[in-house]
Formats: sequence, C-alpha cells, structure tokens
Amino acid sequence: MNKFLGLLAILFGIIGTLVCFAGDVMVWRFTEKVTSRTRIMTERADDGLRRTDSALDRFQNSVSFTSVFLKNAQKRAEALTTENAPKETQQRILQELLPHLERANAVGDVTASFANLMENIASLVDQENERSERGEQLRSASAKLTAAADQLHALTSEIETLLAKATALTPKALVALIIRAAATVLIVDQAVSSLKGAVGTVQKDVQLVRSELDFWFLVVPILITFVLTWIAIGQLCLVNWGRRRFQRPSSA
Repeated sequence: MNKFLGLLAILFGIIGTLVCFAGDVMVWRFTEKVTSRTRIMTERADDGLRRTDSALDRFQNSVSFTSVFLKNAQKRAEALTTENAPKETQQRILQELLPHLERANAVGDVTASFANLMENIASLVDQENERSERGEQLRSASAKLTAAADQLHALTSEIETLLAKATALTPKALVALIIRAAATVLIVDQAVSSLKGAVGTVQKDVQLVRSELDFWFLVVPILITFVLTWIAIGQLCLVNWGRRRFQRPSSA
C-alpha cells in the first residue's frame, strides 16, 4: 500500500510540476504576443495622431490665410456699392477668391480618411472606461470638421458655377456671398481647432494607456509565474514525499 501511494504521489507530483512549468511558458508567450500587438496598435494610433496634427496645422495656416484674403475682398466688394461696378470687376474678385477657397477646401479631401482614423483611435480609447468620453470628443470633433468641409465644398461649387455662367451679381449680393464665404471658412477654422484640441488630448491618453499596459503586461505574468512556481515547489515536495513513501519497507 505504501508503495502504491508513494508511486501515485510521485506520478501526480511530476505531472503537476510539468503543468506548472508549461503554464509559465504559455503565460510569457501569450504576454509577448499580446504586448507586441498592443504596441503595434498604440504606435499606429500615435503615428496617425501625429500625422493628423501636422495636417491640421497646415490646414489651419491655409484657412487663416484665406480668412485674411476674404476680409480684403469684402472691403473691395463693399466699395463697389458706391459705384456702378462693371461685371468684369465682380468676376475678377470671384476668380481671385476661388483659389483661396479651393486651398482651404483641401481639408474636405481628407475628411473621410480623418473620420476613419479618428473612429479607429476612438474605439481604442473607448476600451479604457476612465477615458471613454475622449473617444466621443474625437468623434464629435471629426464629425464637425466633415460637416464644415461639406459646407465649404458646396460654397466653392456655387462660385465655380457663377464663374462658369458668367453670372452678374449686384454689389450687395457679392458682399453677401463673400460674408457667407467668410462665415463658412470660420466654421472650418473652428472645426479644425476643435479636432486639433481633441487630437492633442487623445495623444496624451494613448501614451498613458501604453504605459499602463506595459506595466500590467509585466506585473501580471510575474505574479502568475510566482504563483505557479510556488505550486510547482509544492508538487516537488509531493514527489519527495512519494519517493520516501515508496522506499519505505512494506509491512508484513
């Protein structure tokens, strides 16, 4: 009976020890894979945010330049109300205005890619419950920029149509059009500033999330390894107990 119990203890002890060591190996391999994927995701998000921030800076400079031109164009158009302005003068103002609006309208060419990128990053941030509102801020700012870009695109198309048809406007109508253009550009500028602020905030959040994940991806495997090693030591003790039991002489 002693030999049977000893052999059973040795068998279960060896199996338990092997399982513990196998568990240690699996924990660290799994941690390595998850850590690698998480780093890739956060690095992509961080890179996307940096590129977005850089693009928004360029758009902001372009929009600011367009705003200055619109103020000057408005003054020129208002001066026409005191005289019988020829159609050619109105056309010239619109022709000069169009390239500036098209330059500012370049933001509309990338709003779709911005929206997709912001949605992906917002989904990543949403996984952190404490920062879930950041994702909504990012989505909201991105949606505002898309709507503002659509307004600017519609206005640019309207001016292109006026030029193509050589439509004559009254000086007051020309001033109203320029004021509307200035208001639309201001909306774009505010939307760009809003998205830029949200991007800056989320950039900090992504860095914090990455630091927190790196910490837990190190601490948790160490704790699991400690527990499994402790259990393995217990299993080795069981093997030793079984060996001594197995070597004990059988009672007659």
